Amino acid sequence: MPALEDAIAAVENTSEATAETVAPAPAAETTQPEPAPAAVPVQAAATLAAAKAPRRRVPPLLAYSGWRLLELVATLAVATGLFAVLLPAAVSPDFGMLADRLAVTLPMIALCLVVAGFVGLPLGFAAGGWSGPVDLVVRGVGVMLVSVSPIWLGMLLILLFAATLGWLQPGGFVPWASNPMGALSSLVLPALALGLPLSGWLALSLRDSVRKALADPWLEAAQTMGQSRGVAVRSFVPRHALAATTRDLLVPLALLVPAGLVVENVFYLPGLGRLLLTALAERDHATLQAALVALVGLVAVCRLLGQVLRAAVDPRVPEGA
Repeated sequence: MPALEDAIAAVENTSEATAETVAPAPAAETTQPEPAPAAVPVQAAATLAAAKAPRRRVPPLLAYSGWRLLELVATLAVATGLFAVLLPAAVSPDFGMLADRLAVTLPMIALCLVVAGFVGLPLGFAAGGWSGPVDLVVRGVGVMLVSVSPIWLGMLLILLFAATLGWLQPGGFVPWASNPMGALSSLVLPALALGLPLSGWLALSLRDSVRKALADPWLEAAQTMGQSRGVAVRSFVPRHALAATTRDLLVPLALLVPAGLVVENVFYLPGLGRLLLTALAERDHATLQAALVALVGLVAVCRLLGQVLRAAVDPRVPEGA
């Protein structure tokens, strides 16, 4: 019967469509993740990193100072050999007399450095931090101190403190063994004559360094990160300003010893300068040779002092050495 056959065909078509609709879609291809490597224990990783990291048993500043000290010893050895060839001496020098002369020169140079730091550092920071009248006054004082000669300044100090006020003696030296305070007072005027010009140079150089440090973009970055300007200035400016100043301090420190020898003759001090002139006048080759080696050693020591001071202020110097 045609009606029955049509009904059966319609039922079959409906079942096939339902089967196609219900049939699940083929599963998508999934990529299996690669197995993660086994985790290294924390202690083993730390041991491995410590083994790979370079070990520095000596602090950088100490290593840097050691190399500079080795340079000083090599300089003294070369100077001793050179003067032994140029100035042959049949008689050995009097090292006791040389020690007595160095007992005058070394304290004078040390006191000169104290005067330069005590005067120059406050003036430099004041001129760098404040503008206007303070800056003008400090710059004027610094230029005046740098321009004056230590010899002429020494004469003015003698006229003021010895001849006019009578506070200090105009020249000569009291031995340390007999009167330590008298010996120290004998070195005050020579130390002022040497230290005040150096303090003027230090003040001008430090002023420029402070102004450059205050204009550094790091201060604005520190304030952007939430740090107050006062804390940022105190933690950044002094160290960077001193690092920039000590970089140029090597030459004035090296020239300090020859200037000190001249000032010794102005104040009639029995130091290394008087010993050199006396040995040269008397043609005492042995004493002249020892005095010249001591002079080279003093210049090298002042240079060493400047290098170590720069490395102590600026940590990049010993790290890069």
